[in-house]
Amino acid sequence: MLSESRGLSRSKVLLFCACWLIGTAAAQTEAPSQVDFARDILPLLRERCVECHGPSQQMAGLRLDRRRDAMPSRVGANGVRIVPGNSAGSRLYQRVSATEPGKQMPPSGPLPKAKIDLLKAWIDQGADWPDALSGEKSPAPPDPVVATMSSLLREDRRSHFLRVLVDHPDAVNAKGEGGWTPLMYAALYGDAGLVRLLLEKGAKPSTQNESGGAALMYATGDVGKVKILLDRGADPNLRSGDGRTALLIALGRTGSSPVVKLLLARGADLKAAGPSALVTAASTHDPELLQLLLDRGAEKDHLPFTRTIGCEKCFDVLVKAAAPDDFSNALDIAVWMGDDATARALLERGAKPSPGPPVLRGSPCQTAVRRLDKDFNP
Repeated sequence: MLSESRGLSRSKVLLFCACWLIGTAAAQTEAPSQVDFARDILPLLRERCVECHGPSQQMAGLRLDRRRDAMPSRVGANGVRIVPGNSAGSRLYQRVSATEPGKQMPPSGPLPKAKIDLLKAWIDQGADWPDALSGEKSPAPPDPVVATMSSLLREDRRSHFLRVLVDHPDAVNAKGEGGWTPLMYAALYGDAGLVRLLLEKGAKPSTQNESGGAALMYATGDVGKVKILLDRGADPNLRSGDGRTALLIALGRTGSSPVVKLLLARGADLKAAGPSALVTAASTHDPELLQLLLDRGAEKDHLPFTRTIGCEKCFDVLVKAAAPDDFSNALDIAVWMGDDATARALLERGAKPSPGPPVLRGSPCQTAVRRLDKDFNP
């Protein structure tokens, strides 16, 4: 289905180009007179950026959940992330406003122009980032008993762990390095029986560490541990420091349908995940998971066809859920990302390029055309 089964006609190719220049003829919108970080910028960073550039991972060395990392005092190998008063010199703005495949971020598709304008205005206005929202915390010294318990679980020395727990029952809710509790370590390294034991000893199921992580988030690879935590009152809608819930974390695991079903049955808010739900699930190449989300009403404003390359069944699941306009929206993103195989498949299914100004020789569109139709000579 995704193979390059037939070439594109000259007329289709010319129409196909138009989507590279979407909106360039549209009137420019004015950014707000004063951008508010808490209202306008922080939600945007959490929703579209910190999953890949937060405490759990810093792709390309970029972290955007903490002010001192986003606006470092010195220039490193990756350049200055945000330069107050200078959007053109800020790597963040350079990437979200880029139009070349491989440079434009987020990789799932460009931000709406209004959001890009907000980021630009915020930076040019001085990139005010209040201390209360800086992401900095004053951690308490780690409890040495919890540090010992952590080491024992990592080394799979269960009997020794239990002995320490008996000798130090008050440590069940103490915090070790980074604010981790014994329950969090058990959720990640232990088994369901150990998680149950700690809960019976009084462990609090919804405690969060300094990164916003909770035991339920670390247990998403094991449906048994997830069930025990939910039975004991774990909150399925807590958000980590990078804005993810246990549901979103589970969606990133192949074969996680049983865990996802359980979380949804116990009150996990699928709507709060927004388009990230389908995007994250599509990356696992799990058609059963995609179908489950669609059946449960996942947001599908922008179906992530480009994330299904290599999984024909996943592509077919999205095709069945797509409206006619979805194909064209996906086509715009596929071309933007240089994803030729998906673009061809979408064109064959009736996708129409978005209207735009005439194609310019030497534009990025011409490069895409040469890849898609080797016989076309502009």
